[in-house]
Amino acid sequence: MKTAPKIDKEYQKEVVVTKGHDVTLSVPYTGTPTPEATWHHKGQPVDRDASPKILPTINETEASITIKMVEDIDCGEYRLKLSNDYGTVSAEFIVKLLGKCRIIYKPSQPGAPEPMKITNDSVTLHWTEPKEDGGRIIINYIIEYKIKKKHTWVVFNKTVKITETTTTVTKLTREEEYCFRVSAVNEIGTSEPSDASKYVKVCEPKKAEPPVVKEKLTPVVTGLHQEVVLRCVVTANPLPKIEWLKDDKPLTGITFYENFTATFTIKETNESSGGMYTCRARNEAGMAECSATIVIQEAPRFEYDEKHQVQRLCVDEKWHIPIQVIGHPQPTIKWSRNDITIKSTSHVVIRTEVTEGSTDIAIHKLTLEDSAVYTVIAENSAGKAQLSFNLRVVGELRRLRINVPNKIICIFLALHVTDILINI
Repeated sequence: MKTAPKIDKEYQKEVVVTKGHDVTLSVPYTGTPTPEATWHHKGQPVDRDASPKILPTINETEASITIKMVEDIDCGEYRLKLSNDYGTVSAEFIVKLLGKCRIIYKPSQPGAPEPMKITNDSVTLHWTEPKEDGGRIIINYIIEYKIKKKHTWVVFNKTVKITETTTTVTKLTREEEYCFRVSAVNEIGTSEPSDASKYVKVCEPKKAEPPVVKEKLTPVVTGLHQEVVLRCVVTANPLPKIEWLKDDKPLTGITFYENFTATFTIKETNESSGGMYTCRARNEAGMAECSATIVIQEAPRFEYDEKHQVQRLCVDEKWHIPIQVIGHPQPTIKWSRNDITIKSTSHVVIRTEVTEGSTDIAIHKLTLEDSAVYTVIAENSAGKAQLSFNLRVVGELRRLRINVPNKIICIFLALHVTDILINI
């Protein structure tokens, strides 16, 4: 079956290369027939003929581009577009250079830590990730604390690496007041410390505390048949009861509340997965909630009989092309003949059922003038696809026999005559 290109999400989006070395950017994909690959660098088309150091290639499973002897000018954003008759998809890369330009750098500051839970000898903290990771993953967070009226910061996790953004600082002194700060570490170095938290007294709260949303849900845009995980951070004492809703209606599904993080998982999205999702936390002291949207988008693609793409039919025969159009939201559909938009007529009948995702075109009695390229175009907010059908109409096969006894003086007009035999 012929399908639109689809890119494997797991491709490496950031590539770091040493100056003067070669680098290859590659994207695994699926789609039939093999799509056309177009590359852009910093918004400009990549011309293979103009630069012999750039070598784009594509096969049935992977599109790639090799840049030889990378220089400063080769750094930056690369964009790949894969297109065939059934759709278009794109992928982006960032090429960073190790060397003179030092594009890899230390992370920026994390967010200031906030106390999530306080006991008689511990404080559980949560903070937000750095806005810039420096081009490398965060391999550790360094947690420091300081006792009020003292000036010395003490590292909590000298021998233990922390990679999550929530942790519990233990072995603290009851009734003492502490503040906290966090630094992020990547392979290049350590960030500046975050802003310090407010001072908190290490003492179990004597009364209930209502839920507070520390980190909200994030909106999601995704396609069909994808996994989605919604998460938010909520504190409360005692721990809250978590409820998930979609468009204000209760949800059942895969939910967790651990380390003050509430999660809801959709294992495989479908057309009805889109909507407004709400996480609601409630305990005896109060209630808090946050919401975000999931938008489902699937670029249009076609299902059809391949033998219809190129046809040679005779005058007076019937021509009929049924097509199933798949996409979300439901694509708009239009037809053209030799690149000129056409509507349904008594001769060329076009029927489209948008809600059912189907369209077909038919000519019940072909004429020679019906020879043309007919194209269906489907478009929605996720993309555009088009599919062409080449129709050639020929005359009827007739044999005309003319017997002339003496002279051959034949003047004849014959419509649709393709084979003339004269016997003398």
